[in-house]
Amino acid sequence: MTEKVKLRPYFHIPGAKPGFRLPKIKPRADLTWDVLALCEAYAMGLPKPTGNPGIIAIYEAGGGWTAADMTAFFAKYNLQPPQITDVNLDLSNSPGGDSDVEVALDIQVSAMAHYAQTGQLPKEIRVYWASDMGAAINQALADGCNSFSISWDAPEDQWGGGLPAIDTAAQVAGAKGMPVFAAAGDNDSTDGTGKPDVDGPAACPSVIACGGTSKLHTGGETVWNNGGGEGTGGGFSTLFSRPDWQVGIPNTFPETGRMVPDGAANADPNTGYIIYVQGSWTVVGGTSAVAPLYAGFAAAMGKPPGLLQTFWKNPNAFTDITEGDNGTYSAGPGPDPCTGLGVLIANILSADVLGATTSPPSPPVSPPPPVSPPPVSPPPPISPPPVSPPPPVSPPTPGSGYALLLNGQPTGITIQPLSAENERISINWQQLLLQILQLLIGDLGGTTGANHPRSIGADKAKQIVEDVISQLHCPDVDGEKLATALRDKLTQALALIQ
Repeated sequence: MTEKVKLRPYFHIPGAKPGFRLPKIKPRADLTWDVLALCEAYAMGLPKPTGNPGIIAIYEAGGGWTAADMTAFFAKYNLQPPQITDVNLDLSNSPGGDSDVEVALDIQVSAMAHYAQTGQLPKEIRVYWASDMGAAINQALADGCNSFSISWDAPEDQWGGGLPAIDTAAQVAGAKGMPVFAAAGDNDSTDGTGKPDVDGPAACPSVIACGGTSKLHTGGETVWNNGGGEGTGGGFSTLFSRPDWQVGIPNTFPETGRMVPDGAANADPNTGYIIYVQGSWTVVGGTSAVAPLYAGFAAAMGKPPGLLQTFWKNPNAFTDITEGDNGTYSAGPGPDPCTGLGVLIANILSADVLGATTSPPSPPVSPPPPVSPPPVSPPPPISPPPVSPPPPVSPPTPGSGYALLLNGQPTGITIQPLSAENERISINWQQLLLQILQLLIGDLGGTTGANHPRSIGADKAKQIVEDVISQLHCPDVDGEKLATALRDKLTQALALIQ
């Protein structure tokens, strides 16, 4: 049971020492992050905020929050605080100690991640005060929450027999669309034990483990490790075996246990989050900021089941972090026990992976192909080489130009007359490009913002269409060459856009 474990919150204040009262730090704009700006740096809400407000659940085992602190924080963004509901199981909201920093961090970061993604604050934030973590997860699921954030952890080998029950609760919750996120720890790969160790409940295979990076405003991002045992947790469980969906881990890591973390985001207190607690602005870091960041983002996605497995099926939705270490382990290409898959690219994860409504509202973004939009083209061929009907060289109504729309939705690529914004002209070979485009969007989206609608001139649009069509009808072009040719054409098109 959770109550037998001495839990600790995972927040860090620059310069703070254990046993001392947390100092108030003057934010440095060149290093620290405004919470909303950090969410936007991870592409939340791009190309534009859409979605319905969700309910975020937060687990707390100590500390508290005050209405005055929340009012002051959200006033910075000209917002009223969201509804915050305390759910007292066997503990309660008790502000006045150092753990208030954890509570404020969880509420404020999760709310702003949701706001960045949807343009709305969450419908409600429910704070579950409990010593039994599994019971809190079960209650939040019953209450209809969209995501669950945990920033209180302990080394795996200190949990006794408590972790399997938490994993079971998280497994049921995840399957029903309430993913559970947990901080991976702030004491590097040893978790403060003097040997390689991972944190629970982050080690549970059904929990999404959240590691840490150091993110600069200039764009650089590396594994968070400040030395002296302060850095992101990560490693391999000795209790849980590696799940079969956790694929792509390099052979340089021979361990067979569940790898921690799954993903990461900024956690370095030196590049920390600016929050408001106990009457003043404070800079806070730690992987306990990453769990609510992901939870706020996930709550905007509705209730997609199996989100953890979806992460691992779509590594293109993460920026791989390849520099740095957490003590025992070093980062490199591919998933690693420092930052997992990497840091999320929110617009790709929401639009390309989850099919969320983050692109312009038409055409529809649901996974099944549209059944009514004109024209009604014949079923697309499902295997190369394509045998498509003769493609049109250009749309029938030139108008005043064309818009080349690149997005991660099932529509892939469309040509739209600029003079008729609501009319979209499908091209018969569109479905033939879809599988290739799904691969290319990730590459283009990370550097050129290809998920944004872009416009080019009519002549250049026609030239690109004709060039791609000629490639499609060339029998000696294999898939790899076609992908390269299409990548080049799209890159050239984007380069022309002012």
